[in-house]
Amino acid sequence: MEKLWLIKDRKNRILGPYTKEEIISYIKEGRFRGEEFCSSYPSGQWKSISTNKDFYNQLLKTIDKKEEVKTRSDKDSDQEVEEKDPIEPTLVIAKEKQKPEQKISKKQFKIKVPESVHNRSYDDNDDDEYDDEYDDEEKSQVIEMEDVRTQFLKNLIQSIKWPLVAVIVVSVVFFTFLYKKEVTKEGQVHLLTLKTKRKPWSLNELKGKLKKALFYYSKDEISFYLKSQFQLIQILEGNSKDIISYSHLCLVHLELWPFAYQDTKDRRALIDVLNRINRIDKGGIYSGLCNSVKALIDNKYNKSLMIIDSSLNALRAENPVFFYYLKVKSFKGLKRHNEARGYIQTVHKLLPKWIAPYMLDAQMYYEDLKYSYAIQKYQQVLKIHPKHVVANLRLGILDYKHLKKMNKSEKRLKSTLTNLSEIINPQILLESYKTLSDIYFKQQDKKEALFYAKKAYSLDPSDNSLAVLITRLGKKGELENTKIQARQLIYQGDILVSEGKCKEAKEYYKKAYSSGSKRNALAAIRIAKCLWQLRISGQAIQWLKRAITADPKMVESYFLLVDYLSSNYNFKGALDILNIASKQNLSSYEILKAYSLLSFRQKQYKTAIGYGERALKFYSSDIEIYILLNKSYRFLGDYNKAYLYAKQSIEEDVNSIPAQISYALAIGSAYGFSRGENYLKKMMRSFPLIVEYPQALGEYYFEDEKYDKALETFSFVIKNYPDSKMSYVYLGRIYGFLGKRDDDVSKYKKATHYLLKASLLDISDPEPLFYMGWVYMQNEQYHESENQYQKVLSLNSNYPLIHYNLGLINFLQGGDDNLDRALTFAKTESQKNPNLSFAYTLSGDIYKKKALSASNSIDRKRSNYELCAKEYQKAIRLQNKNIKFYVELISCYRGSGDFDSALQIANKIIEGEGTSGYPEIYRQLGIIYEAKGDYRRAQLIYKTYFSLMPSAPDRQSIQDRLEGYILKEEESSK
Repeated sequence: MEKLWLIKDRKNRILGPYTKEEIISYIKEGRFRGEEFCSSYPSGQWKSISTNKDFYNQLLKTIDKKEEVKTRSDKDSDQEVEEKDPIEPTLVIAKEKQKPEQKISKKQFKIKVPESVHNRSYDDNDDDEYDDEYDDEEKSQVIEMEDVRTQFLKNLIQSIKWPLVAVIVVSVVFFTFLYKKEVTKEGQVHLLTLKTKRKPWSLNELKGKLKKALFYYSKDEISFYLKSQFQLIQILEGNSKDIISYSHLCLVHLELWPFAYQDTKDRRALIDVLNRINRIDKGGIYSGLCNSVKALIDNKYNKSLMIIDSSLNALRAENPVFFYYLKVKSFKGLKRHNEARGYIQTVHKLLPKWIAPYMLDAQMYYEDLKYSYAIQKYQQVLKIHPKHVVANLRLGILDYKHLKKMNKSEKRLKSTLTNLSEIINPQILLESYKTLSDIYFKQQDKKEALFYAKKAYSLDPSDNSLAVLITRLGKKGELENTKIQARQLIYQGDILVSEGKCKEAKEYYKKAYSSGSKRNALAAIRIAKCLWQLRISGQAIQWLKRAITADPKMVESYFLLVDYLSSNYNFKGALDILNIASKQNLSSYEILKAYSLLSFRQKQYKTAIGYGERALKFYSSDIEIYILLNKSYRFLGDYNKAYLYAKQSIEEDVNSIPAQISYALAIGSAYGFSRGENYLKKMMRSFPLIVEYPQALGEYYFEDEKYDKALETFSFVIKNYPDSKMSYVYLGRIYGFLGKRDDDVSKYKKATHYLLKASLLDISDPEPLFYMGWVYMQNEQYHESENQYQKVLSLNSNYPLIHYNLGLINFLQGGDDNLDRALTFAKTESQKNPNLSFAYTLSGDIYKKKALSASNSIDRKRSNYELCAKEYQKAIRLQNKNIKFYVELISCYRGSGDFDSALQIANKIIEGEGTSGYPEIYRQLGIIYEAKGDYRRAQLIYKTYFSLMPSAPDRQSIQDRLEGYILKEEESSK
């Protein structure tokens, strides 16, 4: 393999790697001046470029050729070529008067910059690199630069006075990429975020920088998007409240996102911009633009459309062009191409030199197989930007596939790929390589056909036709030695996911995961998301664990794993993961959010609130946190705070369906049931195609035990949305309640019918089976009930209350063996869900029943009552306002002989709560005074009991018993 070199210039920028011939060529051109350092690639020592004999000889030859060092005047060398910006900053800055174009020098240089530029950090001095990068449309992508030969001569003559010529690499070359023919782009960049504060820019400087940023943005190539991003970051570091620049930065991030690493750093960059613009333009059109961008990045196209429509309504007289563009992207994502084209024509009229809309239009025609129209659009792009890489490649592909012009296609594709210095969509790269391979195969050029087939295979190893071709044309082991490009595979998988093809995407992600020397964490996350979407939760969790192993600092892996584990009720496992994650990044917003989510699902609402409010300090625009806080406060009974957070959630995103539902429930809790009901009905009228609103209304009725209205609502849902699983579940639960209320077997049958339908829609979901078991239990079909519960147990042993219900079935059936089994189940439930009271009350009831059956053993009886008291004490710690628990505790204390504790609790309840509604307390008190022999006091207590419960079933027996005791006392006193 030929030796490669790195070059370091006077600004300490690392360029390369280059071959020896390339460096000599650059010295001849005057791009390397003798001030640079060189190092063998990848890890040699830095030495002056003049210490290399070949480079030094060429430097001397360059000096001797005096005809090659004629200089231009300083004035000429400093000239900058400008053109009218294709995109003017119309939203804020008035259009400037166009300057006349300056003449272009005959000497031109194509710009190529090393790949390492992607990951570098920028300082104030870097701005000079970007100031001279305006393209001239007529000269295409060749950027006018100063003739550096005069300065090169002066510097070199001065430097050779010293024993050794010192110092490092090239030139004024900047921000593009040098890729040799055999190198395939990984195409990964990082999104930038604000790091430092700068001196505020003047109005003219601000206009100039924004103009440059928009000019670069209009060119629709990744290298130009990166330049645009840099300009916008510089603006914002000096003017941190410039909402126009924030909105354009969001647009740039949208274009860069498919080519970004998409790691924690990039996600934080997105969140940082959203956080900043939402603070300074809360509910405004610019924050709306950025939020619609975020929805597009998340592939939530309908959500994006709703945000755009809301923003357009508020836009009034201002320029809507970027919203129209986002609308086109949203419609394209939904495959609604005709609707997209209606808006794209308007965009063309408003900004005729903006390339991206033409490319979108062409791509839609390409996907619709309308190749003639696609060709016209790509040709329009090339009239604006003749060197546009993607347009050239697409035309090359169409030349062959549609126009059958093999030679023309070969020439265009090979020329574009040979000089490739731009990151592009790997799918287009794949199609280009496959087209060239096919062309050369037909031309019987086996060497070139194999070369391009291998390049294509590195992008799509799942293509069997490529594998067969490589095996046929190549030597043994050729296929196995082909390097697979992970990032392109991930990108292709992402495209399939956006089309709803998660199964197909999963295979690309798996190849990407194992393609390099290191496992790819991002690919593992993508696999996990696909598996979770396909309801294969166990494997999804395992892939997230692999993602953490591959990259322990990628916070998204931890958050998703906590989300998935807690969704499956594995709270201990989720907490263990969070404890590991917090050591990696203590102040991470995602980790705090995960703690809040986990606490909420564990019903630890106060803890959820604490973590949620801390998370908001890091990212104040996350509506999921607002919704969590709203629900937590609602469950705690603090309806005012619940309402405030619900209101904030819809202020952040008025188009969020969960936020609107959350708000409806909050106003219902704070201002009355009918307010919440009316709000949900209003949302149903406004958005008749959104199933979540009638679904939420049905649940709202159900929770308030308005079963008739709930039945009507859920029946409406399944009529219009027959795949609504949760509607079937609720119908089953409703008929179960009605069957018990009316003692109606037919309603129990309806209940199981709907629950079975729900189960068939998703056989991996234990919820329908759980409620089916509950319905059978209400109908006293204990054997059938236990069968259903055992199925739930086999699907998810952590499902809440499954062990409790299995214990309850055995408890209801009675018998010593069943009671022992019931107790075992109750203990298991309390271990798995220590924050739920059900298992403790069941254990208490079991101990009480054991005590009652131990009539011949006083010690055994007392011991079981003491255990009963302990279990109810645990339940009271969780629900200290549940009077029923106190009544049962009094009963257990009484049974154990601890009358003092029983009396103390009973009197405390009576003092605090009064007498109304709790007759059982007085019955227990009466029994205690009876046991103590205080019959007259017992008689007074029982009178209160009878007044509260006139039809008490034990009234006559108590009266007869007391009369007998009192009669005996009177007789004995005589």
